[in-house]
Amino acid sequence: MKYLALMFLILFSNITLAKLAPSRWSELIDNSEFIVYGIAQEIKITDSGAGHAKFKVIQSVKGKYSEKYITVHWSSEFHDQRISEINSSSVLFVRKDSQGNYVGTSYGRSFWKINIDYSNKENSYINLFGSLGLIQDTPESITEYFYPERCGEPTDHKARKINLNKLIQFISKS
Repeated sequence: MKYLALMFLILFSNITLAKLAPSRWSELIDNSEFIVYGIAQEIKITDSGAGHAKFKVIQSVKGKYSEKYITVHWSSEFHDQRISEINSSSVLFVRKDSQGNYVGTSYGRSFWKINIDYSNKENSYINLFGSLGLIQDTPESITEYFYPERCGEPTDHKARKINLNKLIQFISKS
């Protein structure tokens, strides 16, 4: 019996240490029902880590999202993304789940926090690093520059800086 319990622990401990696999840019765009640019207005997180955030929609980038607000949900899973800052701006890649809630299109890579340049909003950008750095084939036309991964882990995927306006224009034309 002790052997069985030990085998069970070893088997499932490896699963929880698994890392996210790379995903493709085209899959993120194609599988998103809506892509919106918004500002977090309300955030609710449970003790387990699951939660949701209500965003004021600034612009619908893909799809015709006509509501003034969108609420996105996330699970308590370790790699799932969470929204943690009120008044933070993000680009949200979302789809509806089986319960009719909007969730991230690609597990762990769907909520892109925007770094606003208040002196010149044309220079606002998104840093893709960590799990976001695993999105492959980001178009060069929207990539400002690549820089070494900042998470301290060796990786083949380079972090990059994406210009917000170029991102919105690129997706809108697709």
